[in-house]
Amino acid sequence: MQRLTLLLTLLFVTAVCGAQAGEFRAFKPIPAPGAAPKGAKPVAELEPIDPARAGEAAGEVFNAWNNGSLEKHLANDFYDKSRLLDAMDEKVPRDARVRVMSVRGVQTLQQYQRGNEIISTISVTANTQIEFNDAQRGFRRLEGVNEYILRITEEVVE
Repeated sequence: MQRLTLLLTLLFVTAVCGAQAGEFRAFKPIPAPGAAPKGAKPVAELEPIDPARAGEAAGEVFNAWNNGSLEKHLANDFYDKSRLLDAMDEKVPRDARVRVMSVRGVQTLQQYQRGNEIISTISVTANTQIEFNDAQRGFRRLEGVNEYILRITEEVVE
């Protein structure tokens, strides 16, 4: 009986410690190549995108979000594109504005060449801020750090 109690206690402590340790682990997916755009070939070596250019691209997307023209900036293969746009219409305050405060990091995930264009898929980690007027709380300013996956097309300079 004493051994059974000791065994159950050890089993319980091991299960609790294992569960708590699992809470602190961050899942960081390993980038894997996706489907290449039509007529594109992978480049021999990835060229990093300038962080300033990545910040400009993220700013363009958020300006489109602010102006209600986000749909034209979303790729045709964007997952649940219509669901995102519908949710924004229903849940996002009409006067909400998003700004990129700073870019923390840029990573080139994929690059392809199609004719005289380089198509880069990049990950941008940015500090963003959304501002809006709440009817109950007044002016709200919410900051956050988020990762955005962007596709940038640039002309090859020869």
